[in-house]
Amino acid sequence: MDVGLKSRRKIWFKVHLYLGLLAGAVFVLTGLTGSLLAFEFPLDELLNTKLMTVPVDKENKSYLPLDVLVASGLKVLPANGKAISLGFPRHSGLAFELWFQQPSPNTDRLESHQIFISPYTGEITGQRLKVDFERGWRGPLMDVVLRLHYSLAVGSVGITLMGFIGLALLFSMLTGLILGWPSQGKFRKALMIKSNASPERLNFDLHKTFGFYSSAVLLLLILAGVYLIFPDYGRGLISVFSPVIVLRATYLWNGFIRYTAAKLSALPGGLLFLHQD
Repeated sequence: MDVGLKSRRKIWFKVHLYLGLLAGAVFVLTGLTGSLLAFEFPLDELLNTKLMTVPVDKENKSYLPLDVLVASGLKVLPANGKAISLGFPRHSGLAFELWFQQPSPNTDRLESHQIFISPYTGEITGQRLKVDFERGWRGPLMDVVLRLHYSLAVGSVGITLMGFIGLALLFSMLTGLILGWPSQGKFRKALMIKSNASPERLNFDLHKTFGFYSSAVLLLLILAGVYLIFPDYGRGLISVFSPVIVLRATYLWNGFIRYTAAKLSALPGGLLFLHQD
């Protein structure tokens, strides 16, 4: 290997190392919070049992009409609050959630709250702050975990930062593949773990081998995460290869309440958006 190539390889190795340390630490946090979020709803219900769960009426399991439930929630709505949606329970032992927004203290932004309503009696079981987007640590535990996952709980600045950290991790992964790519004829040998090697060599082999074999999965995870943060750029890139059509949701609510029993039974865990003319 000539001196120039060796020098450049050393530089790229440092780039790979420090980018990996920085972005990798955040990636570990993202992985841990993402694992918790896979069980977000059961954990939230477990942590907030008195607020979210209701006794099931075994004799009459039918829900009260939606207009009755919403009217019950509106009675405790703050004067500066605005109802925006009604969350349906995932199963019969949970309360409905009337979402509303109100101004966040000492800011010019809005924050989201939830009022919990028993579907059988219309009783209010409680309410809580759910989302303060720019101050993510103010919400319930599982919402804080969600904000940590995609914005480090520091709002829009954190979202952009996470996007660039994702790009840094992508660059670190690509440099690692280039640096560790086996030379011709040594592919199999280069991707083997030498069990009788020194601890330093064993650690290097583990890093190189697992990094190589997991690169395809990591690539998909990183690209998906970056796309979610920078969707406009992602759609622009995709449109080079295939037409992109952006669908807009339309909610057919005229006035406050209009529903059928069929819609109700088809929306366990769903969210019905409310609109006032």
